[in-house]
Amino acid sequence: MKKLTLFNLFCVLHMLCYSQNFTSELIKIKDKINLVGISVCLVKDGKVVYTYNDGLRDVDRNLPVNENTVFRIASVSKMFTVTALMQLYEKGMFKLDDDVSEYLGFKLRNPNFPDRPITFKMLMSHTSSIRDGAGYDNFLTASYSQKPFPLLSSVLVPGGAFYTDDMWSKTDAPGSNYFYYVNLNFGILGTLVELISGERFDRYCTNHIFKPLEMEASFDVRDIPDINNIAVLYRKENGKWTAQNDNWKGVRPPNRALEDYKIGSNAVLFAPQGGLRISAAELSKFMILHMNNGKYGKVRIIADSTAKHMHQVVWSYNGNNGYSEKDFYTNYALAFMKTDKIVPGVDLIGHSGDAYGLLSGLYYSEKEKSGIVFMTNGGEWKPGAYSGWQTIEEEIISACYKYLKSL
Repeated sequence: MKKLTLFNLFCVLHMLCYSQNFTSELIKIKDKINLVGISVCLVKDGKVVYTYNDGLRDVDRNLPVNENTVFRIASVSKMFTVTALMQLYEKGMFKLDDDVSEYLGFKLRNPNFPDRPITFKMLMSHTSSIRDGAGYDNFLTASYSQKPFPLLSSVLVPGGAFYTDDMWSKTDAPGSNYFYYVNLNFGILGTLVELISGERFDRYCTNHIFKPLEMEASFDVRDIPDINNIAVLYRKENGKWTAQNDNWKGVRPPNRALEDYKIGSNAVLFAPQGGLRISAAELSKFMILHMNNGKYGKVRIIADSTAKHMHQVVWSYNGNNGYSEKDFYTNYALAFMKTDKIVPGVDLIGHSGDAYGLLSGLYYSEKEKSGIVFMTNGGEWKPGAYSGWQTIEEEIISACYKYLKSL
């Protein structure tokens, strides 16, 4: 018994030393790339095994990043949007190959291919032939600020106030399995959540995902209990870190005037494509949920078969059937990327996020039951040395994977 105790103590001390060395490695990466702030959370066999928080969440007020720091995680949000919709799918409320026009209340068609229906699966896998054309940015701005709120159809249907003819591919038809990453696909999917459920998109996610998981997260910044916990997002401009988003300065924004908003008319208001705010620790719960095929602890959010369906690859790059962005996109499921490029030879599944200076990521190995969550609110980004990711992503994810592999 004494030998066993000494052996266990040796193992604990060894791992503590290894963990400290790993932390030192992350600090070197942070300093080399001049990160503003960073949060990392690592999972092994369904449990959080390591966390790292460093730098500043607010430069002007000198507030540090800590375990409670909340980031606007950009496109990692897309996995939540499809998880919400797949809850409705497993209730039999739609089929993945249904024409979404039957649910939207207007005919969604590529005018260059008017006889080709657009399905839920096409939107979820970025094979719909929709593009974020010139009209998209104006539509997005108007959705966040204009009254009355613009209708979703106004940017997608010819003759609409925000429609431009580059909102649709002229060469690649819906159903031709041509991949092109498009944020507006997920604005449509968020709107479909509303139309099918009868609940506003942000509230649906709160009621059916965040509350059951006891997760502090929201698509509405006003729901975050302490506004001071939210990380300001930065880019370096003229040698100075300049706030790009979420610079609330400790003052909670006023409630949005949504009394005139009609549920199902335009869920882009709630940014289902990239507007979720959440901490790394809370996001790790969602990662564990998908690692366990829909279950976190005793709480099941989606059925095992539904989760597996979400993770099943729909599109694979063959060299000419999509825009891969230097092999950044090679396999795509339903809002989940699959790649062996970021850690060469290792299959990871998850999603990236990139907006307003933030980079974020959620990636896990199904085979090894280990996963990585990271968020950073600004840095001096450089293209990756061997992949379509940024250098920071290559170095952080590779270092994290190596550490997890050692456990």
